[in-house]
Amino acid sequence: MPEGRPIARRDLLRHGVMSATALVAAPALLTGLAPRPARASIETPDLGQPPWYRFAIGDIEATVVSDGLMNIGAAADHFPQADPDALQGVLADAFLPHEPTLLEQNVLVLNTGDRLVLIDTGTGWAPPGPGDAPDAWTALGFDPGDTHGRLMGNLRAAGFDPAAFTDILITHPHPDHCFGLTDADGAPNFPNAAVHLSQADFGFWTSEEVVAIGGFVGVIAQGAQRNLLPLRDRIAFVEDGQEVLPGITAMATPGHTVGHTSFIITSGDATCFVISDAAHHAAVSFRHPDWEFSFDTDPEAGAQTRRRVLDMLATDRMRVVGYHFPFPGIGHVSRKGDAFRYVPEPMRHGQG
Repeated sequence: MPEGRPIARRDLLRHGVMSATALVAAPALLTGLAPRPARASIETPDLGQPPWYRFAIGDIEATVVSDGLMNIGAAADHFPQADPDALQGVLADAFLPHEPTLLEQNVLVLNTGDRLVLIDTGTGWAPPGPGDAPDAWTALGFDPGDTHGRLMGNLRAAGFDPAAFTDILITHPHPDHCFGLTDADGAPNFPNAAVHLSQADFGFWTSEEVVAIGGFVGVIAQGAQRNLLPLRDRIAFVEDGQEVLPGITAMATPGHTVGHTSFIITSGDATCFVISDAAHHAAVSFRHPDWEFSFDTDPEAGAQTRRRVLDMLATDRMRVVGYHFPFPGIGHVSRKGDAFRYVPEPMRHGQG
């Protein structure tokens, strides 16, 4: 310490800590043995994150409930128009690997006070697949080790009784969105709920002609038949611009499926857009919205819809919930050059 310099309290603390540390460590150093950290003996649950997140949309209590993760493999397999270097650059900028591509499944619950609404139902159980495939998920090319199908248990853990739901809005009848309507025995998982979806999607995905196509499309159609046809008497069709329920308006966003529907939720001055599968990937779909996506029924229309929707969200600065975005999938859209960027909203624990 320089001569004449006053000794500050922080110097005493620093030198005192160093001296005490040296004294404690000396015996171990003299014997050639460094002290080993104690190993925790407690067992922790096999859960990486809470399976639900509650927030507010105006006066509406909203909860994102996870159905789990889906592994769709290599990113290049799902963006066939992508330049490999450009795709790798987008993923690297987002600190994401090229493989595996993991998509969340964020199911939204809305408690309006009068109604309890579920938007999509997750993957549910895995029906038999064609040929030697043990289930539809393997037939569809998904990793059988995926953690999907957790919605029912997570709903109960979040405090929701499936019998209390009054309405289910189906954005489109793909496996990860509507196969949770029924259980393994074919009984409705939500026995008192009306089901709302577009007539175009219902007609397409439950038709025998689409089942006869076989392969990937046929498996989806078989599952849609199994989940939708037994509930036909409680299905109401929605149209573009229709207020389906108070404060919830349908918006046609075709391309991913023929009748793909998004929803705008309004309460007071607050709005929130349920984008569903108009955009899948929180990095790639925003940076290159014109890149077609492999699961789209009409990829060109899907790309056009995606750019239109992202432009609207950026212009209106509207909050968005993404079904496949990193949990809980709530955020905003900003412009980045001639494309866009997804900006996650900070989680406000207990603050709405």
